[in-house]
Amino acid sequence: MARYQVVPRTLIFLFNQDRVLLLKGAETKRNFPALWNGAGGHVEYGETILASARRELWEETGYRVDDLRLCGIVLDQTDPNLGIEVHIFRGDIDPLPAEPVASAEGEPCWFQRQDLQGLALVPDVMVYLEKIYSQKTGDPVFFGRVSWLEDGTIPAGAVLFDS
Repeated sequence: MARYQVVPRTLIFLFNQDRVLLLKGAETKRNFPALWNGAGGHVEYGETILASARRELWEETGYRVDDLRLCGIVLDQTDPNLGIEVHIFRGDIDPLPAEPVASAEGEPCWFQRQDLQGLALVPDVMVYLEKIYSQKTGDPVFFGRVSWLEDGTIPAGAVLFDS
């Protein structure tokens, strides 16, 4: 039996006071077109997880934020042979240096927390945001796992966290 392997990815949620920056995926994207998500993507060969998060945030929003905090690591175990290890970061930016810049990945936009429920979000985004909203300074990193259904949805309660 072959060893289980994972692809490292980053997911970054940037906050400005009580707003969060989300990216509406481009219609041409293979995964999650036209759905709202945090910034992020694959870790490139030769870069660290943190360097990848900073690069992805810059490429997808035009924001440079050095002070990103690792909030959680979630293992997507949908494929029994190849998983995705998502490193979830939080950044805070205040004051805003400028408006975010769109990219080929999509259109970034700031949202108030109460406006998130009506958005077409990637199915696990709200679960991760709720974990981040509940974290306090000094709390440990959270760890979890998820398995998606073939139709691209996640059943209720399918994102499991270690206690």
